[in-house]
Amino acid sequence: MSFTAILDILLGALAILLVFGLAVFVHEFGHMFFALIRGVGVESFAIGMGPKITSWKWRGIEFSLRWIPAGGFVKLKGMMPEELEEPAVAESESAAGDLASGHHEDKELSESAYDDLLALRDEGLVTKLLVFGGGVFMNFVTAIVAAALLGLVGTKAQLFPIELEQVPEASLLAEIGVEPGDRIVAFDGAPTPYSLDLQQAVIEKTGGPMGVGEIYHRFLAGVLPYVEPPDEPTTTALTAMELTVERGGENRRLALEGITNKQLDRLLDEVTLNMRIPPIVGELIPNYPADRAGIKRGDRIVAIDGEPIESFSDMTRLIAARPGVETRITVEREGEQLELTVIPRRDVLKDKPTGQIGVFNGAPDTRVLRETPFRAITLAPVSTMQAFLGMLNLNVQFFKRATAKDISQNLGGPIAIAVMTFQRAMGGISELLDWFIMLNLLLMFFNLLPLPVLDGGFIVLSLIEAVIRRPVPTKILAPIYTVFVIFFITLMVAISGLDIWNWFISPLM
Repeated sequence: MSFTAILDILLGALAILLVFGLAVFVHEFGHMFFALIRGVGVESFAIGMGPKITSWKWRGIEFSLRWIPAGGFVKLKGMMPEELEEPAVAESESAAGDLASGHHEDKELSESAYDDLLALRDEGLVTKLLVFGGGVFMNFVTAIVAAALLGLVGTKAQLFPIELEQVPEASLLAEIGVEPGDRIVAFDGAPTPYSLDLQQAVIEKTGGPMGVGEIYHRFLAGVLPYVEPPDEPTTTALTAMELTVERGGENRRLALEGITNKQLDRLLDEVTLNMRIPPIVGELIPNYPADRAGIKRGDRIVAIDGEPIESFSDMTRLIAARPGVETRITVEREGEQLELTVIPRRDVLKDKPTGQIGVFNGAPDTRVLRETPFRAITLAPVSTMQAFLGMLNLNVQFFKRATAKDISQNLGGPIAIAVMTFQRAMGGISELLDWFIMLNLLLMFFNLLPLPVLDGGFIVLSLIEAVIRRPVPTKILAPIYTVFVIFFITLMVAISGLDIWNWFISPLM
């Protein structure tokens, strides 16, 4: 093994520890921080589960690292109600504790799940909501900080030559004389070798990029029903311009006379929708058919079952027609052609059976785009919330349509997270930051589920107790929480088994 390969492995392993460990740390820190500022004592703070690797005490709090990399916990100080001393309840909690740690004295999982609720039994609703919601709040804040850093570091924008694959008859492109196969090479005299250049040129002509205030207004109008949508931009006639296209080896100038800013935006949309995207593989969804078949980023797909591929849309159309069907894909890699076999997976989000192999389009080249510090910091909350809402909608749509097989193929635990973190680390700092943002949002989503043991369950129970004005009896809660502790331990083991099968065993068969 080469020194470079060894270094990549070491850096990837370090990225796994930092990214996953930091996401768990900030979540648990949120619980501890809000507990301390509300005057609630903290006994222990742990990263990981199970036996301790090491531990130390600081200001009366025991901090520890544990062997099982499946989350962490904060244990609050609190008085144990007398009714918990009833034999049946004590026995049920002991069983859960034994499952969590392997011995009777250290019941960290059941205690951290149920005893925290007991520790806050006499606290007000505000304290409960802050302590129980502090973890997801800190994950959200961390995602915002990471999004700002990503804006400063820069993201890789794909650069596509502007060749029109088709030109609809009822389009502005057709009206001004653009034909299928034309390549747009200049806009109003300024060279536009790529679609990104055309987009930036159009933005300058129509008044420049949106300000931060307008971006926030548009976002709020999209998510809050009581916010009035922003006014449509006033239709303004622009000075005469021209679009230069290359056709048959010659450049032709097409006049844009009397065009308005709205029409110019429409023209840009039409170009984006109808341009030819080369059949180059960009991102791959880990463990999907393309990834498992050995397709790599940068591969050019040249044929599917012997049928030549001219564009990414050709590839998408042919794959969509082959759900569950063994398919030969010919790719070009470093000047050589390879033939690989995939079985497209059913696309859960589509109404009719449609195949997908888990690839996104790539471009021949990329360009790093960076924001100014002001825009990176001010736009980070909006981009983070948009990402969370998009992920929330995607998960809702998935679980509404998914079968048990779909879930088993797409569900991932700590092992899957570690593998995906390693893969993103190999793509550079911007890809790792992007994944770190999504990991924090995934922790938010999971912990907000209204289930006992999870933060969302604690929050719901706190609201119920505030409405009924008394605590829910422990003799009711203890068995429920014990059942869910056992359920989540079993789920964690099952998901880890699926991870091992999906990532390591199944690809070898």
